[in-house]
Amino acid sequence: MTYAVNESCIRCKTMDCVDVCPVDCFYEGENMLVIHPDECIDCGSASRETGKTSVFATLILLQTAQKSLGRRRGVCCAGED
Repeated sequence: MTYAVNESCIRCKTMDCVDVCPVDCFYEGENMLVIHPDECIDCGSASRETGKTSVFATLILLQTAQKSLGRRRGVCCAGED
């Protein structure tokens, strides 16, 4: 299961996650770091370093996104009959 960076890393200047990555799979995006999914070895080092607030396993991000979309759909579609 690959790890991914979430929106809390936008414009983040802390590079602790990069320093602990044993395979250097972090790359600079336009305004945040990203993890190359083919290079990530799923060690969890960056997740532990950030206190699990910025780097998550992709499964957790997917589940969170699905819950968020479900809540938004309920709000957007309320009263549409």
